[in-house]
Amino acid sequence: MLAVPLSYQPDDAAHQREVKLALTRQRAPNSQGALLFIAGGPGQAGINPLASKSAATQQLLSEYDIIGYSPRGVAPSLPTIACPAPDKNAQVYESKEFVESCIRHMGADTLKYMSARDAVEDVESIRRALGNERLNLVSYSYGTKVAALYAQRYPAHVRSAVLDGVVDLAEDYTTQRLTQEQGYQHTFEQFAAWCAHNRQDCPLAAAEPEAANQRMHTLLAKLNAHPLTDKQGEAIDSDALIGLMGTEMLWQEGWPDLAKTLRDLQKGRTGSYNRLKYQSPTGEHEDDALTVISCADAALQLPREQELQRLRQIDAGSSFDNYRPKSDEELLEPCSYWPHAGTDTAHTPKPDPSLPKLLFVAQTHDGTTPYRNAQAMAAAFSGHLLTREGTGHTLVLNGLSECVDKQVADYLLDPAGFVAAQVCRADD
Repeated sequence: MLAVPLSYQPDDAAHQREVKLALTRQRAPNSQGALLFIAGGPGQAGINPLASKSAATQQLLSEYDIIGYSPRGVAPSLPTIACPAPDKNAQVYESKEFVESCIRHMGADTLKYMSARDAVEDVESIRRALGNERLNLVSYSYGTKVAALYAQRYPAHVRSAVLDGVVDLAEDYTTQRLTQEQGYQHTFEQFAAWCAHNRQDCPLAAAEPEAANQRMHTLLAKLNAHPLTDKQGEAIDSDALIGLMGTEMLWQEGWPDLAKTLRDLQKGRTGSYNRLKYQSPTGEHEDDALTVISCADAALQLPREQELQRLRQIDAGSSFDNYRPKSDEELLEPCSYWPHAGTDTAHTPKPDPSLPKLLFVAQTHDGTTPYRNAQAMAAAFSGHLLTREGTGHTLVLNGLSECVDKQVADYLLDPAGFVAAQVCRADD
């Protein structure tokens, strides 16, 4: 555990309060340094990160310790973000109630310091605790935001940085959310077309997007009217299925299992849904942490009508999940009621010339952080861009692509000597 201040501003009262970050180290046999992994989410624990052992990564893993950590607010770091429902039996509760619960359990003054701005300073605290002059970073999804901000703020302390599933710092929160919704819709249409060619028994099997949308709406309306129950006793209703698809659609490797789940739900069977939902258990309060950190970054505190107009625009970005009109109260989100303005400032990075070249990794059909994000950030940072032609969100060092892992390992071993990234095919 590493103790750091709740606020890094010395004149804040919160500077006297403490956060404890949980860290793990997997030692390399011939250690030449360390790789600090920054998890995504936000809200993923990040401790004991797994790096695939293969011919591509053998030298890297033998020479670099793997350092993982749970970001502030994420268990087992302390304090842990938790916003439990007022009624312990409630599975879903309104956004306003959620925020009230967060304030009641965490304190509004604690929630204020859960943003990416604070996470950047935590990375610097970890560097000092490790005693390393310069860091090697491997970051995923939301973690790329922290890594990019760190590279801007502390260029002299970066030896190398890999950013996989890239967040574009130039996009404001509304644009990010709209882009994400449009990405989900595009991925849904790809999934439905795949079903049409490969799984005729999948309820979505339709090459035409509008037909696939209508078939999805039929299934959602059925679950909304007659919810099923999963093995933990939670309702499998329309919201539950939309939530599961938002995760499972992102990786093409999982499409056969997702198609089977949709078919089974249509027939009233829940076994495959349970297997998908509970195959990778999430932390008890991971969803709470995702919401709190997102709001600490990006809450806008707009007048109600302006906020609703913004949310309607975002909601229209995807149509597969809009099987019925939403009320104003359904549209309003926890960030709509947040007690503080978010700390994010959208900007095009202007990095220090001394910053080493960063490596941006992206897949051409990423459903949540579009390929163009990596193109824009690689251009802004004058960095390398490693492209994989395929569908998916994050893959670095996880064994999905030998082509990607080899180039990432080559870069991390010798960032100054790394020349150019070659394009990887989906089956490389």
